[in-house]
Amino acid sequence: MAGKSVLIVDDDAEIRASLARALRADGIEPREAASGEEALAMFAADPADLVILDIRMPPGMDGLEVCRRLRATSEVPLIFLSEVDGNDDQVMGIELGAWDYVSKEDFSPILLRAKIRNFLQLRKAPQGQPAAGRGDLEFDEMARTFRWRGNLLQLTATQTGLLEALARWPNKVWSRSALNDAVHPDVTIQPKTIDSHIAGIRKILRALDVPRGTVSLTRPGIGYQLGHCK
Repeated sequence: MAGKSVLIVDDDAEIRASLARALRADGIEPREAASGEEALAMFAADPADLVILDIRMPPGMDGLEVCRRLRATSEVPLIFLSEVDGNDDQVMGIELGAWDYVSKEDFSPILLRAKIRNFLQLRKAPQGQPAAGRGDLEFDEMARTFRWRGNLLQLTATQTGLLEALARWPNKVWSRSALNDAVHPDVTIQPKTIDSHIAGIRKILRALDVPRGTVSLTRPGIGYQLGHCK
């Protein structure tokens, strides 16, 4: 992982220090910011390869606003740190384009370090996979973009990975853990995070007047499956 850098944004100096130590052990350069304003200035001057972002950083700019501003110009992988597991801020963060979140209640530098290693690795689709896309849903593999009837879907990197998995095997019913493995192998994302990413895809599709269930179907108690896309 030499040559990679991670921007740690948190008003808690102890958390920043513990994460910085873990990253250095992997040969990753840690950069630290104590506020949202400082983080944006640092990223603008020298973009990092990944951002770890606290949601609550009183009294200045919170992590959600930092995420909004970063997403205006960059698709850098971003992981939220949250004080409370499962609150509305976390869902909003995923919808804004975060890749994952970690609760501070069960915060583990080792677990977060594993997530970071995975996200920093450049993964290519295995050879021999079936082509993605079905019906009116088209996938450009080189550009890694989806279009619905010619309209570009403004998806995050994780949303693109999830929709690609669904599109490559349209008859398969995917459990949340299977989708997790397809998009981010070796790192466990909480099931509710997968649900939030899928909800984000549906929100984008609704803006294009795609009928409910046309692309992503929920199979109660099982997971998700691609719709007929017509």
